[in-house]
Amino acid sequence: MPAPTSAAAPTTATRRPCPVCGASRVRRWFREDGASIGRCRECGTLYTFEPCTPSPATYFKEEYFQGDEHLASTFGSYRADAFRQFGAVLAAAKPNGGRILDIGCAAGDFLATLDGQSWNRLGLEPSTMAVQKARARGLEVVEGIFGSTPLPVDRFDAISVLDTLPCVEDPRLLLRTVVSMLADDGVALVEIPGFTFRLLKNTGPVSYLRSRSWSHLNPRDFVFFPSKRSLRRLFDDSGLELVEIRDVAPNRYGSARTQAAFDAYARIAKTIGRVTGGRVMLATKILYVARRTTARSV
Repeated sequence: MPAPTSAAAPTTATRRPCPVCGASRVRRWFREDGASIGRCRECGTLYTFEPCTPSPATYFKEEYFQGDEHLASTFGSYRADAFRQFGAVLAAAKPNGGRILDIGCAAGDFLATLDGQSWNRLGLEPSTMAVQKARARGLEVVEGIFGSTPLPVDRFDAISVLDTLPCVEDPRLLLRTVVSMLADDGVALVEIPGFTFRLLKNTGPVSYLRSRSWSHLNPRDFVFFPSKRSLRRLFDDSGLELVEIRDVAPNRYGSARTQAAFDAYARIAKTIGRVTGGRVMLATKILYVARRTTARSV
């Protein structure tokens, strides 16, 4: 892996402050796809500080989904095991169900796995195509961006942010808004890409062997690359109490041999996490379960 540059990156008009702590002093690590990726000098968060697109929200609304097959596979059938896992986590945390909001719901595949008798389900999604697909299956989905789009309900027993948080400009604001919309005993499910796995796969020698590039972190999709430390800080700052952290079930795609390799890696990652008491997590994706820590004033 190439050594990070030692000097702080120069200030530019497009400089993005750290999405976790708000500081602006950053140490550049990689230049990729027209963007600079670096580590915050204050809190250590790895993030895209000179963005390649002015608005990730616009990108996900207009460009991200590449047709029906991409939408159905990447956010549907591939993730069936993970969605069932999230449903089981919700059932344990909220056995009586209630109202749930899924932020960035794509075509509503996660919401569709939940029992419509127990859960009053609502999705929010910026992509027009994905919203149409979700509504066609009978789900209530609002087209828009969280925090700026009015919703028909303002209190929820559960809010899910699945594989979405690293793509938003201001995750602190998003999580604070989530807390403001949770009931006093409300639960938040936040799924993120595995930080260690992503670095091992998409930077350094492995990345070069795969793509002939020392960095393949995909800053067009991701504003920041959250670690467990940065997620804990975001939760603490937002008023969320971390309840548990889980490895997410691997995606289902490819040949039987490929799937067997994914399953074997998932078992190894889970074992390492258990042996190290959660200090080393190598899973491809990680689920954080949290609760609102402050009671709402009457």
